[in-house]
Amino acid sequence: MFLDVLPFKNDTARLVRVYGDEPCITLPEALPAPEGGTLTITELGDYCFSEKPRSLPGADALCRYEVSPDGTCALVQAFGRNLTGRHGRYDLDFGAAPEEDLHPICGNFLEEAVLPDSLRVIGSCAFYNCRRLRTLSVGAGELTVGSDVFLNCFALADLIVRADPEQATGLFALVNNITEAVRALFWCPGEAAPRAGLWYPAYWEDVEESPAHILLHTFSGQGYHYRQCFLDGKILCAEYDAIFPDGHASEDKDIMAMLCFDRLRWPWGLTEQAKAPYTAFLKANTGRVVARLLKAQDLDSLKALLALDVLDAAGFDEAAALAVQAKQAAAAALLADADCIIYAGSLVNPALLGLAKPGCAIYNSAEMTLEQVLGVLRQMEAAGKTTVRLHTGDPCLFGAIREQMDALDADEIAYDDTPGVSSFCGAAAALNAEYTLPTVSQTVIITRMEGRTPVPERETLARLASHGATMVIFLSIGLVDKVQEALLQGAYTPGTPAAVVYKATWPEEKIVRCSVGTLAESVHAAGITKTALIVVGDFRGTVTQIGIRTTQIMDSGGNVKIINNSDIRSLINRSNDLSFAVCDMAVPYDKESLARAEKVLGEVLPKLHREHPDLFSKAPAYLGVQTLDYENRAVVLRVAGETHEENIYKAQRLLNRTLFMAFEEEGLSCPVHRVELDRE
Repeated sequence: MFLDVLPFKNDTARLVRVYGDEPCITLPEALPAPEGGTLTITELGDYCFSEKPRSLPGADALCRYEVSPDGTCALVQAFGRNLTGRHGRYDLDFGAAPEEDLHPICGNFLEEAVLPDSLRVIGSCAFYNCRRLRTLSVGAGELTVGSDVFLNCFALADLIVRADPEQATGLFALVNNITEAVRALFWCPGEAAPRAGLWYPAYWEDVEESPAHILLHTFSGQGYHYRQCFLDGKILCAEYDAIFPDGHASEDKDIMAMLCFDRLRWPWGLTEQAKAPYTAFLKANTGRVVARLLKAQDLDSLKALLALDVLDAAGFDEAAALAVQAKQAAAAALLADADCIIYAGSLVNPALLGLAKPGCAIYNSAEMTLEQVLGVLRQMEAAGKTTVRLHTGDPCLFGAIREQMDALDADEIAYDDTPGVSSFCGAAAALNAEYTLPTVSQTVIITRMEGRTPVPERETLARLASHGATMVIFLSIGLVDKVQEALLQGAYTPGTPAAVVYKATWPEEKIVRCSVGTLAESVHAAGITKTALIVVGDFRGTVTQIGIRTTQIMDSGGNVKIINNSDIRSLINRSNDLSFAVCDMAVPYDKESLARAEKVLGEVLPKLHREHPDLFSKAPAYLGVQTLDYENRAVVLRVAGETHEENIYKAQRLLNRTLFMAFEEEGLSCPVHRVELDRE
């Protein structure tokens, strides 16, 4: 990271511009002065983080510093003089910069910023148009703030004040520059949790000129009144709490529910009298809080909500339904009304385990015998309690549930078998593959390698491999050398495509693409020893040669498979048919973005056909919303363009590029897991 600062005579400095390649930054407090000593950053210049800065000082007035990852600061330019010997490397704003140079951290690139404790002034429009700025952290000192500091910072959700809520801070100046709803967290350095969380709801200001040319200011919304609960930079806690009982009726109920939740969660200065209306409102609106936390995937806050004991039976049911709707298994497990959970050892995602409701008994079946598991089940049943036996994927596949169900049947204990999504389905999604392609593969064999657990003689891997069908092999990654040998004894050749998917659908998911002939070598090189599936088969191929006795088919990885013509029962010449180039585009999860995206598609798709009639027989079609990606807070749209099979990849690449560029120009980039490298 690089800083441009304007030194002052009193050993203080104004930060003018920041450069780097990370959207989350922490600014230092002190810098080495050009002539010895230190400079302290006390000001953020006007338009400091704006995409279009105004009146930047010239290079001869500035000093440039390089900040290393460990926080060390080094002076690299002083008043136009390069001190490093690396000529041209840092000419970021003062001339043409090489392509590999860092770019200004500003505008849509900036997501989080930690300002130094020494900061006392934030210049006008400092964060103007930082539309993705989510979090701003400031120190304990009071602040002087210019005008329009946060103009168009629509994503700003949290102000973190590194101070005790009893201290005088600059929060008053900050929140009075923000008309949208925002939360202030008082979080002292080194502490595990905030001491207070205060919400400032949105408000609107209307200015009307009367016939007598008098300007009449009207404020709508309680957010304005919440912002006045300060005296000499300190929060007036009693005045803040006094607003809620009579002031929430006309406000955004989602925001007010979060205000109640955070006020109860971190009850700094909260009296019993003030607590009562917060509790009553939260009990009636827990669903609003749950929905917001699910969208943010904030499981720690979900646990805190449960600890407040505001969820009754109906609240639990509503929360569980919301979790299922959001497709969040972890949250669903958290909110399941289970008295006991017996989970399947290291195979279960740990996120599920810490999310049980308060008082839930948790057992690890990897450390238990079958009889011990059954003993817990019988004990809980006798006590009239509910037990969840938690397996991974779908328990009907290698879940070892039959022996448990037989024992429960013998004891006349009622149970339900709840299906899940098997890991072999997750692996297909990870590979962007379809197991059952017409004329290619209509059969999927799900099996395992014989090892310590025997398999029937007629179901050995070598025998099943003789079918040449798509095969998904469970519980065998530790025997990968034997797996490869068995596969080659069947219908598969060394060139047959294969893949290994480690922890499918988990955050640490890993994919290794290879062939049957390189399977063992690839797995060893990747260091995968457990919790992985092996997938084998030709999902898509191109005919490269047809002979009298054999046909050669090349897959997308360049592997060639030779098939006896006697084994081919039917063929489709897809090169004479039209196929579809498909493009999925993600846009931010809100109604405005969806409407804008659909407008862009309506303009761009007909243009694609007009400009590329050789690729698209007609304008590509917008098929609608494909999926709702709750995890990444995105809406995924699908577009399909009709094209000849021989042009399908070219058409798809053009479709992807065109839509990407069009969405970028419209500012419709999905903010999750992306780093933009825009230059001024």
